[in-house]
Amino acid sequence: MKTTKLVETFFWGLCAAGLVFGQSDIEKIIPPHLLTEALSINGDIEVKSKPKYLSPNDIVASPDNMKLYVTEQTAKRVARIDIATKSVDKTILLPNEPTGVTINKDGTKLYVTIGSERWSQGYVCEIDASSGKIIRRIAVGNMARSPVLAPSGDILYTCNWFSNDVSVIDVAAGREIARIPVTREPYAAAITPDGKTLAVTNSLPDQKATDTVTLACKVALVNTDTRTVRAQVPLPVGSHSLFGICITADGKFALATHLIGRFNIPATMLSNGWVHSNNLAIVDIENGKLTNDVELDLANQGCANPWGVTFTGDNKYLCIAHMGTSEMSIIQLPELLDIAQKTPDLSHEFNATYSIKTKVKLSVEGPRALTAVNNKIYVTGYFSDFINAVTVTGLNGATIEKIDLGPEKTFTSERQGERNFSDASICFQKWQTCFSCHPFTRPDAINWILNTTNSTPKNAKSMLYAWWTPPTSWAAKRPHAGGPDGSIRSGISAELFVMPTEDVGVPLDTFFMWMRPAMSPHLDKGKLSESAKRGKEIFSKVGCKYCHPAPLYTDMKFHNAGVEDPWDANTDWDTPSLIEAWRTSPFGHTGSYDKIEDIIKLRTHSLGASNLTTQELDDLVKYVLSL
Repeated sequence: MKTTKLVETFFWGLCAAGLVFGQSDIEKIIPPHLLTEALSINGDIEVKSKPKYLSPNDIVASPDNMKLYVTEQTAKRVARIDIATKSVDKTILLPNEPTGVTINKDGTKLYVTIGSERWSQGYVCEIDASSGKIIRRIAVGNMARSPVLAPSGDILYTCNWFSNDVSVIDVAAGREIARIPVTREPYAAAITPDGKTLAVTNSLPDQKATDTVTLACKVALVNTDTRTVRAQVPLPVGSHSLFGICITADGKFALATHLIGRFNIPATMLSNGWVHSNNLAIVDIENGKLTNDVELDLANQGCANPWGVTFTGDNKYLCIAHMGTSEMSIIQLPELLDIAQKTPDLSHEFNATYSIKTKVKLSVEGPRALTAVNNKIYVTGYFSDFINAVTVTGLNGATIEKIDLGPEKTFTSERQGERNFSDASICFQKWQTCFSCHPFTRPDAINWILNTTNSTPKNAKSMLYAWWTPPTSWAAKRPHAGGPDGSIRSGISAELFVMPTEDVGVPLDTFFMWMRPAMSPHLDKGKLSESAKRGKEIFSKVGCKYCHPAPLYTDMKFHNAGVEDPWDANTDWDTPSLIEAWRTSPFGHTGSYDKIEDIIKLRTHSLGASNLTTQELDDLVKYVLSL
């Protein structure tokens, strides 16, 4: 009886929120297993079809090298590991999903950033490392992550992934004292030993996708005294997905992992990094420029999706986790820096570092984060219920141990689909994953010439609601997402260059069905701002609602929005959903508009919107960016 009442309350709550409409709408947007979704809506209640996976996503060692602290994202907790016994001796529950962790110099306090797609307002939890008690919560930016303590210990920085800025926190006062704007989606950060420079990775390009000679991500170098960005260091053209960064012990270089998408050529093969290569940028911190960019792949074998990066305790080896291949690269660090400073442009050179690097196969799946205790590297795997301890002895190999975090749980079809999305083993020569072009299932902000008939440059699409809003491509060459003839199977064959199997495809179908939007950072405590409320009225008044009707904000039809295309004579294109438009720039099928207001003002797009006042246009933009 109580369960029935809970589901009834949940259902009518959805109705009140405007998420459930008529039967036809339910069939479109409400996925299977409504009861399961009701019971596990916040991820706190485990049911059979929605297990509570751990999803380890970050790790830090205590200063005395006695403990490890592992953040478990979907379990909303931190696990403390006793290194001597190789076992978890404490778990710390958190009010939201942990996104990063650091520890102070005396090992008494943890600083854990939290935020989730359900509630993305970021906080830092200051935690007593001994008792596990949360001392206080400090409000910071949207979807905060990658906490970094200044060497002095009095200032803490967080990357605010969805706010496009960095928070500066007074540790003693326990409050945010400043925000530092950066380019786009800051994901990881590291600070120099003297505390003067904070290096921040901007994980997506913030340009028009048609800027084909300059399109790239950047590493921001922040002057911590003035709290301003003193240099924006662009990486090679096509760089994106900067997810890991560290700084050498002498403070001279920042090393950042990333991908290079070779989007200016048709994606007709994968070998030799033709579509994607997986790279390491070496940034000269003092001079604010790129020293070199190093290819991590072999000519006939990719190392997909490099992520976390750190050094062994003796600074002899650089270690890099590869999420896509579940491997770890081991590179001789002094030799790497020497070659990088003497040899020009290594971004597509497979042989220059061949003799100074090796890679080891890990048993964790989807490794993202790592930390060093002397010459032992501890690695988390997002899809594993354990971590690996890798003893680095040189380039001839390494010993790998397993430390359990909790009981192993069987993958549901949805979880397996999420794993498949990030798995390069289903790709020819392991060059890339679905995640490579669609990081976190969203777009990489790049135009691609796909391996399809008469293909011309098209901007990468978000996978959000792709299952519910056919067709799935701009020109409807892929009419729907799932099934044997859907775009999921087509993507496996045309972009991963392998024949799709149902063992891979069906879980991906399920994963696509369950995708959910993240809360917009433009909302005010989860609600529309006053400006956005006015914009909602304007949205109806000028006719936006006809091509972008709620609840999916697309009519799933073709229209001419007035977007010029020098490569394709077609004029009518699929109407995209406006949900999460705030995170999917650039706009248009060619990615030729980096600001949404510019495409809204096109007279062919909307005659009414082109006549709005400056204030009315701003209100309309605020509403669209709140969806």
